[in-house]
Amino acid sequence: MAPAGVGRALRFQRARPGTLCPVELPAVAAAALVGRRRHDAVPIPRGLIGDEGRVVAFEPGAASFAALEKSQALNRATNVILVRKALADREGRAHLYHHLAQANSFSIAPPEGACDFEEIEITTLPRALAENNVTRLDFIKLDIDGAEELVLRAASELLARHHPVILFEPHPEGTRRLGLQPDGTTRFLGELGYEIYSLDARGALQRADDTIAAKRWVALTSCATFPSVHR
Repeated sequence: MAPAGVGRALRFQRARPGTLCPVELPAVAAAALVGRRRHDAVPIPRGLIGDEGRVVAFEPGAASFAALEKSQALNRATNVILVRKALADREGRAHLYHHLAQANSFSIAPPEGACDFEEIEITTLPRALAENNVTRLDFIKLDIDGAEELVLRAASELLARHHPVILFEPHPEGTRRLGLQPDGTTRFLGELGYEIYSLDARGALQRADDTIAAKRWVALTSCATFPSVHR
């Protein structure tokens, strides 16, 4: 049975002062948010993390990063730190492929055929947090087209120390193109003591198993630090 209130906490509850929330924002969402009503313009509402909390948002694509900057300025979101890099398992540079011939359909996974790409910087989550003086980690959101296992394995010490709640969206095709196993992310998180739940549009959680084809997964440990999460 899913822990009571966790789904609602992920969507609505205010974090304690000092909460730090590194977030990988989906490129398509960042672009779509520009031009909406003002109070809808910021991807992560300030009220969710408190006055002293911070969000670190990673967006490597030029077009989507520009849209994210506009969104940040429109909302005056001074507690959102924007990083124009992609999260990965190493430092360096990589190709960011524009799948489906769209500038907001991004992946570092090599495509099956030819497509446009841009060269980007990549980094690890521990390195990025250290560079931005982030010392506490409560929540991670990943929408990175199949590279979840790479990013999380590179952050294994952070996960073991802080036990953040992790919200991620599986992308089996991207995972395959990166040469990773389809269950690699969930197996790795299980080794760290995480339990995996599916999250529906209403915020309800259900313990995940092989019969569930969910679009969003939530990984929790008994030490989860996200506000209003009680096991």
